[in-house]
Amino acid sequence: MGPDRNFHVKIEISTRKKELETTIVSLRGVSVLTLEPSFLMTEKVITFVERQAGRDIFDAWFILNNAYLLNETMIKKSFGGPLFFYQAILNRIESADPKKVLRDTGKLLDADQRNWIKTTFLSDFRRLVSNKIKVLNANPLIQSKR
Repeated sequence: MGPDRNFHVKIEISTRKKELETTIVSLRGVSVLTLEPSFLMTEKVITFVERQAGRDIFDAWFILNNAYLLNETMIKKSFGGPLFFYQAILNRIESADPKKVLRDTGKLLDADQRNWIKTTFLSDFRRLVSNKIKVLNANPLIQSKR
Protein backbone atom coordinates (compact mmCIF):
# COMPACT_ATOMS: atom_id res chain seq x y z
CA MET A 1 0.00 0.00 0.00
CA GLY A 2 1.11 3.55 -0.55
CA PRO A 3 2.68 5.67 -3.27
CA ASP A 4 5.67 3.35 -3.74
CA ARG A 5 3.43 0.34 -4.37
CA ASN A 6 4.28 -1.63 -7.49
CA PHE A 7 1.43 -1.68 -10.02
CA HIS A 8 0.89 -2.43 -13.69
CA VAL A 9 -1.21 -0.68 -16.30
CA LYS A 10 -2.42 -2.61 -19.31
CA ILE A 11 -2.96 -0.56 -22.44
CA GLU A 12 -4.76 -2.04 -25.41
CA ILE A 13 -4.81 -0.29 -28.76
CA SER A 14 -7.22 -1.24 -31.50
CA THR A 15 -7.08 0.03 -35.06
CA ARG A 16 -10.64 -1.15 -35.84
CA LYS A 17 -12.98 1.63 -36.89
CA LYS A 18 -15.72 1.73 -34.29
CA GLU A 19 -17.67 4.35 -32.41
CA LEU A 20 -16.51 4.42 -28.81
CA GLU A 21 -17.85 6.06 -25.69
CA THR A 22 -14.99 7.48 -23.69
CA THR A 23 -14.41 9.32 -20.46
CA ILE A 24 -11.45 10.87 -18.71
CA VAL A 25 -10.32 9.41 -15.38
CA SER A 26 -7.50 10.35 -13.08
CA LEU A 27 -4.78 7.76 -12.56
CA ARG A 28 -2.40 8.92 -9.85
CA GLY A 29 -3.07 12.52 -10.80
CA VAL A 30 -2.71 11.96 -14.55
CA SER A 31 -5.76 12.39 -16.76
CA VAL A 32 -6.30 9.30 -18.89
CA LEU A 33 -8.78 8.88 -21.72
CA THR A 34 -10.50 5.51 -21.30
CA LEU A 35 -13.63 3.71 -22.38
CA GLU A 36 -16.75 4.73 -20.49
CA PRO A 37 -17.34 1.94 -17.91
CA SER A 38 -20.84 0.84 -19.07
CA PHE A 39 -19.59 0.79 -22.67
CA LEU A 40 -16.59 -1.33 -21.68
CA MET A 41 -18.65 -3.78 -19.61
CA THR A 42 -21.25 -4.20 -22.36
CA GLU A 43 -18.51 -4.63 -24.97
CA LYS A 44 -16.95 -7.40 -22.86
CA VAL A 45 -20.27 -9.29 -22.60
CA ILE A 46 -20.97 -8.86 -26.32
CA THR A 47 -17.47 -10.21 -27.02
CA PHE A 48 -18.39 -13.35 -25.07
CA VAL A 49 -21.52 -13.83 -27.17
CA GLU A 50 -19.55 -13.35 -30.39
CA ARG A 51 -16.27 -15.12 -29.60
CA GLN A 52 -16.95 -17.47 -26.67
CA ALA A 53 -13.38 -17.90 -25.46
CA GLY A 54 -13.07 -19.26 -21.91
CA ARG A 55 -11.81 -16.00 -20.54
CA ASP A 56 -14.73 -14.18 -22.17
CA ILE A 57 -17.31 -16.37 -20.41
CA PHE A 58 -15.65 -15.68 -17.07
CA ASP A 59 -15.59 -11.93 -17.79
CA ALA A 60 -19.28 -12.02 -18.74
CA TRP A 61 -20.18 -13.91 -15.56
CA PHE A 62 -18.13 -11.47 -13.44
CA ILE A 63 -19.77 -8.42 -15.01
CA LEU A 64 -23.32 -9.75 -14.71
CA ASN A 65 -22.81 -11.28 -11.27
CA ASN A 66 -21.51 -7.98 -9.92
CA ALA A 67 -24.34 -6.00 -11.56
CA TYR A 68 -22.10 -3.59 -13.45
CA LEU A 69 -24.06 -0.97 -15.33
CA LEU A 70 -24.57 -1.97 -18.98
CA ASN A 71 -25.13 0.28 -21.96
CA GLU A 72 -28.79 -0.12 -23.00
CA THR A 73 -28.23 1.61 -26.35
CA MET A 74 -25.54 -0.91 -27.33
CA ILE A 75 -27.74 -3.82 -26.21
CA LYS A 76 -30.69 -2.56 -28.21
CA LYS A 77 -28.54 -1.88 -31.28
CA SER A 78 -26.82 -5.29 -31.17
CA PHE A 79 -29.67 -7.52 -29.98
CA GLY A 80 -32.92 -5.58 -30.30
CA GLY A 81 -33.39 -5.38 -26.53
CA PRO A 82 -32.39 -6.82 -23.17
CA LEU A 83 -34.46 -10.00 -23.40
CA PHE A 84 -32.77 -11.02 -26.66
CA PHE A 85 -29.40 -10.02 -25.20
CA TYR A 86 -29.78 -12.31 -22.19
CA GLN A 87 -31.20 -15.09 -24.34
CA ALA A 88 -28.10 -14.90 -26.57
CA ILE A 89 -25.90 -15.14 -23.46
CA LEU A 90 -27.90 -18.13 -22.23
CA ASN A 91 -27.52 -19.82 -25.62
CA ARG A 92 -23.74 -19.38 -25.43
CA ILE A 93 -23.63 -20.78 -21.90
CA GLU A 94 -25.61 -23.82 -23.06
CA SER A 95 -23.12 -24.49 -25.85
CA ALA A 96 -19.98 -23.79 -23.79
CA ASP A 97 -17.40 -26.54 -23.52
CA PRO A 98 -16.55 -26.94 -19.80
CA LYS A 99 -13.06 -28.27 -20.60
CA LYS A 100 -12.31 -25.26 -22.80
CA VAL A 101 -13.56 -22.88 -20.12
CA LEU A 102 -11.29 -24.53 -17.55
CA ARG A 103 -8.33 -24.58 -19.95
CA ASP A 104 -8.73 -20.90 -20.85
CA THR A 105 -9.30 -19.65 -17.28
CA GLY A 106 -7.40 -22.16 -15.13
CA LYS A 107 -4.04 -20.43 -15.23
CA LEU A 108 -5.63 -17.19 -14.02
CA LEU A 109 -7.53 -18.66 -11.06
CA ASP A 110 -6.63 -20.13 -7.69
CA ALA A 111 -7.36 -23.77 -6.77
CA ASP A 112 -10.80 -23.07 -5.25
CA GLN A 113 -11.87 -21.07 -8.30
CA ARG A 114 -10.61 -23.79 -10.66
CA ASN A 115 -12.62 -26.35 -8.74
CA TRP A 116 -15.69 -24.12 -9.05
CA ILE A 117 -15.10 -23.79 -12.80
CA LYS A 118 -14.90 -27.61 -13.03
CA THR A 119 -18.01 -28.28 -10.97
CA THR A 120 -20.73 -25.61 -10.95
CA PHE A 121 -19.61 -22.50 -12.85
CA LEU A 122 -21.73 -23.10 -15.95
CA SER A 123 -24.84 -24.03 -13.96
CA ASP A 124 -24.32 -21.00 -11.68
CA PHE A 125 -23.96 -18.72 -14.71
CA ARG A 126 -26.99 -20.30 -16.38
CA ARG A 127 -29.06 -19.65 -13.23
CA LEU A 128 -27.85 -16.04 -13.03
CA VAL A 129 -28.88 -15.30 -16.62
CA SER A 130 -32.14 -17.24 -16.33
CA ASN A 131 -33.05 -15.12 -13.31
CA LYS A 132 -32.38 -11.95 -15.28
CA ILE A 133 -34.68 -13.24 -18.04
CA LYS A 134 -37.39 -14.00 -15.45
CA VAL A 135 -37.15 -10.45 -14.11
CA LEU A 136 -37.43 -9.04 -17.63
CA ASN A 137 -40.46 -11.22 -18.38
CA ALA A 138 -42.15 -10.20 -15.12
CA ASN A 139 -41.68 -6.45 -15.63
CA PRO A 140 -44.19 -4.92 -18.11
CA LEU A 141 -42.14 -1.69 -18.39
CA ILE A 142 -39.06 -3.61 -19.53
CA GLN A 143 -41.10 -5.75 -21.90
CA SER A 144 -41.89 -2.67 -23.95
CA LYS A 145 -38.12 -2.24 -24.54
CA ARG A 146 -37.79 -5.69 -26.13
